[in-house]
Amino acid sequence: MAGRIVYTWDPKTQAMLSRISDVPFDDLDERTRHVLDKFRYNCPPASHLPVVTQVDGQAQVVVARWGFPMPKRWNGVFNTRVENVDSPLWRSMWGASHGVFVVRGFYEWQGPKKVPQFLHRADGEPMALAALVGERQVQGEAKTCFSILTCPPNQVVAPVHDRMPIILEPDAARAWLAADADRAAELAVPCPDDVLTLHQVGPDVGSAKNDRPDLMEPIERQGLGAFA
Repeated sequence: MAGRIVYTWDPKTQAMLSRISDVPFDDLDERTRHVLDKFRYNCPPASHLPVVTQVDGQAQVVVARWGFPMPKRWNGVFNTRVENVDSPLWRSMWGASHGVFVVRGFYEWQGPKKVPQFLHRADGEPMALAALVGERQVQGEAKTCFSILTCPPNQVVAPVHDRMPIILEPDAARAWLAADADRAAELAVPCPDDVLTLHQVGPDVGSAKNDRPDLMEPIERQGLGAFA
């Protein structure tokens, strides 16, 4: 789940990132600033995106590949079950190398007919997703990669999917960056039911080639009829 996200660099996103960390945005290098400034309305795995993580004990915004490379999986492992963090792939990162990925929301496809839904915070704020971050070789080049952590769904997400990303409030997101294994386990739980809401969107979101702001609008605003 959480295989497509909406990322926007706007005042709300910057305010959220400022609450999570003390990163000086004015001092970011040109490549990071270029990625940070992009608006992505239907972003798939294997994209390079801004993630907050700790480097030498200091929070930093880094450009990271969404998904750890795996043989025969071009987009890699982009979601990680929190129940599996003791596996060899994640063991060294859990409680040691965490990240926070701030997004506007994410898409999910519901039921046998794959009806697309956009899930986002009910209060209109960005959402901070818990992630694991590490270095990997991608086509012979060392890259920072990240994977979004998932947990069992709350009551809002359950009718749509059996997993959901771990969504952190700003104070919890700040704590997540420096959390040890025990504290991480306390934070890695489903968010309360009233945090999220959702609405049906149009079928164009099914292709990652489509990347425009109206994709996340309810189908009524797109002039489309509901389907199920």
